[in-house]
Amino acid sequence: MLPVTVIDMGGREAPSDAQRGASAAWRVATQSTVNGFAWDVRQLGFFNGDQEISGLLTASGDAGDGFDIGNATTDDGRVWGGRPDSSNRFHVTLTAESGDLPLDHIVLEQSDQHWARSVVLERQGDDGTWHTTHHFDHLRGGRNDLFLDGRPNPPLDAPSAPHASRPRHVQPAPPFTFGRFDDRRILVTIAAYRDPELANTIADAITQAAYPEHLRFAICHQFDDETIGVLDPWADDPRVRVDAVHYSESRGCGWARSRTFAMFDDERYLLQIDAHTRFAARWDARFIDMLEATGSDLPLLTTYPSRYTIAADGEVVYDLDAGSQQLYIEEVRADLTTLQRTRPPADLTRPGPSPTLAAGLIFTRGQFCRDVDYDPQIYFAGEEISLAARAFTSGYDLLYPNETLIWHLYHHDRPKHWEDHSTHSASHADSVARLRTLFQGDAASLGTYGLGAVRSLVEFERYAGIDLGAVPVPGDGALTITIDRSLIEPRDDYAAFVVALLDADGREVHREQVVAPHVLDLSCATVRLVDTPKTARSVAVFPVTRAGRIGEISVRPIDAGKPAAAANRGGRQ
Repeated sequence: MLPVTVIDMGGREAPSDAQRGASAAWRVATQSTVNGFAWDVRQLGFFNGDQEISGLLTASGDAGDGFDIGNATTDDGRVWGGRPDSSNRFHVTLTAESGDLPLDHIVLEQSDQHWARSVVLERQGDDGTWHTTHHFDHLRGGRNDLFLDGRPNPPLDAPSAPHASRPRHVQPAPPFTFGRFDDRRILVTIAAYRDPELANTIADAITQAAYPEHLRFAICHQFDDETIGVLDPWADDPRVRVDAVHYSESRGCGWARSRTFAMFDDERYLLQIDAHTRFAARWDARFIDMLEATGSDLPLLTTYPSRYTIAADGEVVYDLDAGSQQLYIEEVRADLTTLQRTRPPADLTRPGPSPTLAAGLIFTRGQFCRDVDYDPQIYFAGEEISLAARAFTSGYDLLYPNETLIWHLYHHDRPKHWEDHSTHSASHADSVARLRTLFQGDAASLGTYGLGAVRSLVEFERYAGIDLGAVPVPGDGALTITIDRSLIEPRDDYAAFVVALLDADGREVHREQVVAPHVLDLSCATVRLVDTPKTARSVAVFPVTRAGRIGEISVRPIDAGKPAAAANRGGRQ
């Protein structure tokens, strides 16, 4: 970037009226950020073609020494730690040295923690007033190229989680189209247990598909006397492959899903569903378009689908009001199984990050069947959190879909596996032991059913906002702190707890925002941080509401709490 003269607005010299009249001035502004109180900008450049426009940069305010607006013109990774002005608005102004160069695009690189979803560009008139000229929406942490000629802002990779094999900013994917001879096959995997709805699920998938000839079904059909013949209509259909097992021989959910993955035949895409599912029109083409538009190498769309019910007269009734949902983990139980729920996502313009996955809706690359093979020894509980961790550590980006394309029958009177098999308690105990090995023991001993090598389990914990008790690798700077709940007012509108680590002189050396629901509702008081500096001596916690309000600040020594210690570096939580 070209050098600029930097003057901030913290009471120091600002451009004079004469300067403004002799040159052009532009302002990039936002009314809010993801946390409401800070805006971190790594780089900000105003361009005409390939030439950067130089001039004076001023800002609404900064976080103090080391976070001034001049950091936005450097290449050393520092940031402008922005603060709002008296009207609670963030802005950065360029007063150009020359008004001869028209502005045609802006490069805005934001941090991954304190970023704005949308900004406006304002131009200063001759009378000194500001006029909005452009709006830019759908921004993310990382680099954003803002073009004034109407070109759309290129989308970034949806999840903000780290990815060891890719740069932080992923260039936008070109519009996706199939070639004449491209493989469009979708492998639809279904583990069906004594379920007469299986036939309706297959029939609806085929009827509603845009390209039914490209569907392939892999079904583990755990049948009884009533359901033994439900697949007869497709007995000679080459698209339908069936692994038929009497239900008395079944060994649980993971075992059955593993058998469906074994039927993978290099199909390009994978859809995993349950045996009681209904489909939207052209669901196959729409899922593919959604997946390919993410810009991710290994995207995985997942959520709990909307529901359908069956009326007394047999009519299928679809819930059309719930819309797309985003998963979150409400609780990690003592046995490492999880309670997962959904809520409406803040942004439905494109798929966004999901902290976990739902086994009843997975749409991803077909190679997932090889990359993250289903563990047949996971009985039922723990299936989703173990698969989510293994997928994430294998490099898959977990995303919620931004469109409802399937519906699920949640309430039915069909038998459950654990109602038929007296061994279910022992099978569950074996699954829990499996989870402890995966999350807290020697995951490598599980072989192909262990963790991936692209990301670490600690990264997954941080991304999902949960504590699985993972053992950090040496030198990852792991730190567990305890939040003093007596100093924080219980509220239901917290957007984040900002955790700042301070050195011996009280200088901030590390900052993260915690958004895990079980922390925000104060049901859990411990927070795990990684990659923290060894110079940290105390911790400050800033509760932030959705309106941007900062509550009471709690500052405590890192050595205090728990009751004997608030922090254990490098050990298991």
